[in-house]
Amino acid sequence: MGMTPTFLRQFVAQYVGGLRDALQFVGSSQSHHDAMLTWSIGLMGAGVFSAYSLLPTHARALVLAPWILGILFAITGRLVARIVRDKDEFANFAKIAAVSSLLLTPTAPEVPASIMKVINNEDDFGKRRTEVDRLNRYSTALGLSAHILFAVGVVAVFWALS
Repeated sequence: MGMTPTFLRQFVAQYVGGLRDALQFVGSSQSHHDAMLTWSIGLMGAGVFSAYSLLPTHARALVLAPWILGILFAITGRLVARIVRDKDEFANFAKIAAVSSLLLTPTAPEVPASIMKVINNEDDFGKRRTEVDRLNRYSTALGLSAHILFAVGVVAVFWALS
């Protein structure tokens, strides 16, 4: 491909800018996810402590089980989300470093193809992306499960107290 060094520099600058913007968006989304799980932990924990003495002794374990499980799911979800965020940031840093370092020799004929390999997540970048995506699915599933268990716990406590 007959790409000029100036074009390659502009292309890489735009791509790196896009990666940085994406990191900000993903970081904001993950912060929101973490905050929602923190609130879930607090609300379910408060629910366990406040409902415990109100419930009949024989029903406590069964009625409070959704909230206790929800707390465990939310804590695990927060831990997995932290790992996802770290791996995602490191993977994007590696991509930025890789495409930026290719500009040291912008006239080399293999540079455009090498840039496209990074963009298309080929080789090690694909493995990193797959791992981040897999962990993110676990984090999302744990978060959704925690929210569902919160709702189930509310219904269970109202049902037991009625």
